[in-house]
This record gives sequence, structure tokens and C-alpha cells, in this order.
Amino acid sequence: TASFFLNHCTTKLVCCVFLLLYISFLHAQDQRIADSLYAIYLQNNLTDSGRLILLKDMSFNEVRDLDKAVKYAEEMMDLATKKGNKKYQRIAYYRLGTKERLRSNMEAALNAFFKSAEMAKDMKNLLAEGESYLAVADIYSNAGNHNTSSAYYNKAIAVLNQSGDSTSLASALLNFGDEMRIAKKYDSAMIFTLQAIKMFERLNDITGKAYGLGNTGMIYAAT
Repeated sequence: TASFFLNHCTTKLVCCVFLLLYISFLHAQDQRIADSLYAIYLQNNLTDSGRLILLKDMSFNEVRDLDKAVKYAEEMMDLATKKGNKKYQRIAYYRLGTKERLRSNMEAALNAFFKSAEMAKDMKNLLAEGESYLAVADIYSNAGNHNTSSAYYNKAIAVLNQSGDSTSLASALLNFGDEMRIAKKYDSAMIFTLQAIKMFERLNDITGKAYGLGNTGMIYAAT
């Protein structure tokens, strides 16, 4: 359960929560998109399928008002549940987790990510399942819970390795390496970080490699 967040929360900063940064780099949120879609939202004359797409885009791009973003995600959840659309239910859970985390509602975020992972597993969506576990791991890492975060990093890496998505796998390895650095397990930190760098090199991903090299510098500085 996520109940430990009610009595245990910390502001410890994780120096590299790379997956979120990388997704932002590839698919930048844009408040202007949310604003431009708002008029269509108010008209309320779309088909149910069209409204699900609209709510998905609005909940993603709404960054100025997180309460609104959560409202859009919850509306997407309600409509998807009503229509029996598991794909959008799963997306709504993940979106809720992302926005609740930004609102510092960590227990709500964890619950949403767990539900996203469960649905993704049932749907055999390995990428979504792995990314959900990774989000869970990052939250536990931020809370200073090394053992639990490590368990979920391992779970995320195992699933993403099966998904065939090299970018997400490399990101998970990089995050796990940083968690190991924070836990002062420097040998393991270096192993995971170097694995990530090699993957980013094969992907010709300059940004990912740069994050990896930065993390190796922090590991060397600490040893």
C-alpha cells in the first residue's frame, strides 16, 4: 500500500529522475494546446471516442492549473469506464499519477500508478507496465525508501527489457544507477549507469548519453 506516505515523507531531491525529463524532451507539454482545446471541450459535441482523445490531450498539456489537469484525467477515467475502454482507463490512471505527484499527493499518485501497472499487465502492454513501475520506483526513491524503490526499479527493468523499447529501458537503468549512487553503492551505480550510456550510444541519443556522463561524474566525485 501507499499508506506510509501519510506519516513518512521527505523532500530529498533525486538528482536524476531521467525518464520524466526525457519524455518531456520528446513530447513537450504545451499549455497553449490545452488552452486551444478548451473551447472544443466547452462545446461538448464530440463523440465519446473524440472526447476521450480530447481529455487525454488536455490532461497532458495542462500544466498551469494542476487541479484542472486532474479534473480532465478523472473525467477521462469516468468516460472510459462507462464505455468499457480499458486503454483509456489505463492512460487516465497514469495521467492521474503524474499530476498528483506534481501536486505532492504522493499516496494518490502511487495508487494511480499501481492501477496503471495492473491494467497494463492485464492488457499485456509491457511498455506501459514498465513505465508505471518506474514511476512507482521514482516516488519511493524520493521518499528515501531504498529497498522498495530498488525492488520496483528491478521490476521496471525486467519488464522494459521484454518490451523492446530501448529508450525507456536505458532511462530505467540510468535512474536505478542514480538510486544506487544515492545509497552509496557506487560499484552498482557505475554498472547500471555505464549500461545506460552504452544503450544511449547505440540509439545515437546525445541527450541521454549526456545525462549518463553527468551521473558518472557524480559517482567518481563521491568515491
